Amino acid sequence: MSKGLVGGIAAGVIIIAVIAGGVICTKKVPAGYVGIVYNMNGGIDGEVLTQGWHLVAPTKKITTYSIGIEQSYLTSEDKGDSPEDESLDAGGYRKVSGDGCIW
Repeated sequence: MSKGLVGGIAAGVIIIAVIAGGVICTKKVPAGYVGIVYNMNGGIDGEVLTQGWHLVAPTKKITTYSIGIEQSYLTSEDKGDSPEDESLDAGGYRKVSGDGCIW
C-alpha cells in the first residue's frame, strides 16, 4: 500500500468519526421549552439552553421544561371555564371572587 492510500483511508476514518461524534453530541431544544444541563460528574451545571440545536458533551444530559403560560379564569358566572362557583373564601372574613372583586 502506498502512503497516499493509507493517508486517504486515515483521513476518511477521522472525518467519519468527527461527523458521528457531532451527530451524537447534538441535542435539540424544541420551541416553547428550555433545556437544563445535568453533568454526570457534578449535578446541575446552571447552564440553561434556549430553543434550537446545541452541541453538548457526551457526559452531560439535557432535561427539557415547558415555559408556556396557561391561563384559567375562576368565575362565579356560567360563562367561565367551569359552570360551578369557584370564588375563593378567605377564612370567612371576606370573599374574593375570581374576577378580583373583594366583598
